[in-house]
Amino acid sequence: MELNLNLTRNWGLSLIELLIAMALGLTLSAVVVQVYVSATVTERSQDARLRLQENGRFALNFLSQEIRMGGYLGCLGALRGPNVNNTLNAPPNSFQPQFGVQGWEAGGTNPGTVNNSVNDVAVVATNTAEWTSDPGGVNIIPVVNAVPNSDIIRIWSATGSAGGVAAITQGTPPTITAESAVGIQVNDFLIISDCQQADFVQACAVVANPPPA
Repeated sequence: MELNLNLTRNWGLSLIELLIAMALGLTLSAVVVQVYVSATVTERSQDARLRLQENGRFALNFLSQEIRMGGYLGCLGALRGPNVNNTLNAPPNSFQPQFGVQGWEAGGTNPGTVNNSVNDVAVVATNTAEWTSDPGGVNIIPVVNAVPNSDIIRIWSATGSAGGVAAITQGTPPTITAESAVGIQVNDFLIISDCQQADFVQACAVVANPPPA
Protein backbone atom coordinates (compact mmCIF):
# COMPACT_ATOMS: atom_id res chain seq x y z
CA MET A 1 0.00 0.00 0.00
CA GLU A 2 1.40 3.26 -1.09
CA LEU A 3 0.46 6.65 0.39
CA ASN A 4 1.28 9.70 -1.73
CA LEU A 5 1.26 13.03 0.05
CA ASN A 6 1.43 16.11 -2.14
CA LEU A 7 2.27 19.14 -0.02
CA THR A 8 1.50 22.52 -1.58
CA ARG A 9 2.53 25.96 -0.29
CA ASN A 10 0.11 28.88 -0.52
CA TRP A 11 1.62 32.19 -1.63
CA GLY A 12 0.13 35.69 -0.92
CA LEU A 13 -2.31 36.97 1.68
CA SER A 14 -5.54 35.60 2.87
CA LEU A 15 -8.68 37.72 2.81
CA ILE A 16 -8.52 38.30 6.55
CA GLU A 17 -4.90 39.40 6.39
CA LEU A 18 -5.74 41.76 3.52
CA LEU A 19 -8.60 43.33 5.46
CA ILE A 20 -6.39 43.79 8.52
CA ALA A 21 -3.67 45.44 6.41
CA MET A 22 -6.21 47.78 4.80
CA ALA A 23 -7.61 48.72 8.21
CA LEU A 24 -4.14 49.48 9.56
CA GLY A 25 -3.29 51.51 6.45
CA LEU A 26 -6.49 53.55 6.67
CA THR A 27 -5.91 54.17 10.37
CA LEU A 28 -2.35 55.34 9.72
CA SER A 29 -3.52 57.57 6.86
CA ALA A 30 -6.22 59.09 9.06
CA VAL A 31 -3.66 59.83 11.77
CA VAL A 32 -1.31 61.49 9.27
CA VAL A 33 -4.15 63.59 7.82
CA GLN A 34 -5.29 64.60 11.31
CA VAL A 35 -1.76 65.66 12.26
CA TYR A 36 -1.44 67.69 9.05
CA VAL A 37 -4.81 69.39 9.54
CA SER A 38 -4.00 70.20 13.18
CA ALA A 39 -0.62 71.65 12.20
CA THR A 40 -2.24 73.75 9.46
CA VAL A 41 -4.92 75.08 11.82
CA THR A 42 -2.30 75.88 14.46
CA GLU A 43 -0.14 77.70 11.92
CA ARG A 44 -3.07 79.76 10.66
CA SER A 45 -4.12 80.57 14.22
CA GLN A 46 -0.61 81.69 15.14
CA ASP A 47 -0.37 83.77 11.96
CA ALA A 48 -3.69 85.47 12.72
CA ARG A 49 -2.56 86.12 16.30
CA LEU A 50 0.72 87.62 15.11
CA ARG A 51 -1.12 89.84 12.63
CA LEU A 52 -3.47 90.99 15.38
CA GLN A 53 -0.55 91.78 17.68
CA GLU A 54 1.26 93.65 14.91
CA ASN A 55 -1.85 95.69 14.10
CA GLY A 56 -2.27 96.42 17.81
CA ARG A 57 1.34 97.57 18.12
CA PHE A 58 0.92 99.80 15.06
CA ALA A 59 -2.29 101.33 16.44
CA LEU A 60 -0.77 101.94 19.88
CA ASN A 61 2.39 103.43 18.36
CA PHE A 62 0.34 105.69 16.08
CA LEU A 63 -1.92 106.82 18.92
CA SER A 64 0.97 107.39 21.33
CA GLN A 65 2.76 109.62 18.82
CA GLU A 66 -0.38 111.65 18.15
CA ILE A 67 -1.34 111.92 21.83
CA ARG A 68 2.15 113.11 22.75
CA MET A 69 1.60 116.00 20.32
CA GLY A 70 -1.70 116.93 21.97
CA GLY A 71 -1.61 120.58 23.01
CA TYR A 72 1.58 121.31 21.05
CA LEU A 73 1.62 124.95 19.96
CA GLY A 74 5.16 125.49 18.84
CA CYS A 75 7.25 127.43 21.29
CA LEU A 76 4.13 128.42 23.25
CA GLY A 77 3.61 125.70 25.81
CA ALA A 78 -0.08 126.20 26.67
CA LEU A 79 -3.22 126.15 24.54
CA ARG A 80 -5.41 127.90 27.08
CA GLY A 81 -5.33 131.03 29.17
CA PRO A 82 -5.08 134.75 28.41
CA ASN A 83 -2.03 134.19 26.20
CA VAL A 84 -4.17 132.50 23.49
CA ASN A 85 -6.50 134.65 21.38
CA ASN A 86 -9.13 133.04 19.15
CA THR A 87 -9.83 135.46 16.27
CA LEU A 88 -11.81 133.03 14.10
CA ASN A 89 -15.06 134.29 12.62
CA ALA A 90 -17.90 132.48 14.45
CA PRO A 91 -16.18 129.11 14.97
CA PRO A 92 -18.43 126.15 15.91
CA ASN A 93 -18.88 125.28 19.56
CA SER A 94 -16.87 122.10 18.98
CA PHE A 95 -13.75 124.15 18.15
CA GLN A 96 -11.95 123.66 21.47
CA PRO A 97 -8.18 123.55 20.88
CA GLN A 98 -7.57 124.76 24.42
CA PHE A 99 -8.17 121.21 25.72
CA GLY A 100 -5.39 119.57 23.71
CA VAL A 101 -6.89 116.06 24.00
CA GLN A 102 -10.59 115.17 24.23
CA GLY A 103 -12.38 111.84 24.40
CA TRP A 104 -15.88 110.42 24.21
CA GLU A 105 -17.10 107.04 25.46
CA ALA A 106 -19.52 105.06 23.29
CA GLY A 107 -22.89 104.48 24.89
CA GLY A 108 -23.35 101.11 26.55
CA THR A 109 -19.60 100.54 26.93
CA ASN A 110 -17.11 100.96 29.73
CA PRO A 111 -13.33 101.45 29.79
CA GLY A 112 -11.82 98.19 28.60
CA THR A 113 -14.92 97.04 26.71
CA VAL A 114 -14.00 95.39 23.40
CA ASN A 115 -16.49 95.33 20.53
CA ASN A 116 -15.49 93.44 17.42
CA SER A 117 -16.71 95.03 14.20
CA VAL A 118 -16.97 93.49 10.76
CA ASN A 119 -15.57 95.00 7.60
CA ASP A 120 -17.57 97.69 5.83
CA VAL A 121 -19.65 98.45 8.92
CA ALA A 122 -22.03 101.36 8.40
CA VAL A 123 -20.93 104.58 10.11
CA VAL A 124 -23.32 106.91 11.90
CA ALA A 125 -23.29 110.61 12.62
CA THR A 126 -22.03 111.70 16.02
CA ASN A 127 -24.86 114.17 16.60
CA THR A 128 -26.69 111.46 18.53
CA ALA A 129 -26.68 110.58 22.21
CA GLU A 130 -24.53 107.50 21.67
CA TRP A 131 -21.29 109.20 22.73
CA THR A 132 -20.81 110.80 26.13
CA SER A 133 -17.92 112.68 27.70
CA ASP A 134 -17.42 114.52 30.97
CA PRO A 135 -20.49 114.98 33.20
CA GLY A 136 -20.28 118.76 32.87
CA GLY A 137 -20.70 118.65 29.12
CA VAL A 138 -17.61 120.77 28.51
CA ASN A 139 -16.34 118.61 25.65
CA ILE A 140 -18.55 119.26 22.63
CA ILE A 141 -18.35 116.48 20.06
CA PRO A 142 -18.08 117.53 16.39
CA VAL A 143 -20.56 116.19 13.86
CA VAL A 144 -18.58 113.51 12.04
CA ASN A 145 -19.16 109.93 10.93
CA ALA A 146 -17.94 107.26 13.33
CA VAL A 147 -18.17 103.50 13.76
CA PRO A 148 -20.92 102.52 16.24
CA ASN A 149 -19.78 101.27 19.67
CA SER A 150 -16.32 102.77 19.16
CA ASP A 151 -14.80 105.43 21.38
CA ILE A 152 -13.68 108.75 19.91
CA ILE A 153 -10.52 110.69 20.67
CA ARG A 154 -9.74 114.15 19.30
CA ILE A 155 -6.27 115.67 19.43
CA TRP A 156 -5.46 119.35 18.98
CA SER A 157 -1.93 120.30 17.95
CA ALA A 158 -0.02 122.42 15.48
CA THR A 159 1.15 120.49 12.41
CA GLY A 160 2.54 121.29 9.00
CA SER A 161 5.21 123.70 7.87
CA ALA A 162 6.36 126.59 10.02
CA GLY A 163 7.63 129.95 8.84
CA GLY A 164 8.39 133.42 10.06
CA VAL A 165 6.07 136.44 9.78
CA ALA A 166 7.61 139.39 7.93
CA ALA A 167 4.80 141.91 8.52
CA ILE A 168 1.18 142.25 9.64
CA THR A 169 -0.92 144.97 7.99
CA GLN A 170 -4.04 145.99 9.89
CA GLY A 171 -7.33 145.77 8.02
CA THR A 172 -10.55 143.80 7.70
CA PRO A 173 -9.27 141.18 7.48
CA PRO A 174 -5.62 141.92 8.29
CA THR A 175 -2.87 140.95 5.84
CA ILE A 176 -0.09 138.70 7.06
CA THR A 177 3.10 138.50 5.02
CA ALA A 178 5.23 135.41 5.50
CA GLU A 179 8.98 135.43 5.11
CA SER A 180 8.86 132.37 2.84
CA ALA A 181 6.34 130.07 1.19
CA VAL A 182 5.01 127.58 3.75
CA GLY A 183 2.30 125.85 1.69
CA ILE A 184 -0.72 127.71 3.10
CA GLN A 185 -4.06 126.99 1.45
CA VAL A 186 -7.31 128.94 1.58
CA ASN A 187 -9.39 128.13 4.72
CA ASP A 188 -6.38 126.67 6.54
CA PHE A 189 -6.33 127.31 10.28
CA LEU A 190 -3.09 129.00 11.33
CA ILE A 191 -1.37 129.77 14.60
CA ILE A 192 0.66 132.96 14.88
CA SER A 193 2.86 133.00 17.95
CA ASP A 194 5.80 134.94 19.37
CA CYS A 195 6.42 132.28 22.07
CA GLN A 196 4.56 134.47 24.60
CA GLN A 197 1.16 134.87 22.97
CA ALA A 198 -0.67 133.14 20.13
CA ASP A 199 -3.56 133.92 17.79
CA PHE A 200 -5.80 131.47 15.98
CA VAL A 201 -6.52 132.77 12.46
CA GLN A 202 -7.91 131.39 9.21
CA ALA A 203 -6.54 132.06 5.74
CA CYS A 204 -9.25 133.87 3.76
CA ALA A 205 -7.06 134.31 0.67
CA VAL A 206 -3.53 133.36 -0.28
CA VAL A 207 -1.43 135.47 -2.67
CA ALA A 208 1.98 134.25 -3.78
CA ASN A 209 4.40 137.12 -4.20
CA PRO A 210 6.98 136.70 -6.99
CA PRO A 211 10.56 136.34 -5.81
CA PRO A 212 12.65 139.53 -5.92
CA ALA A 213 14.62 140.08 -9.10
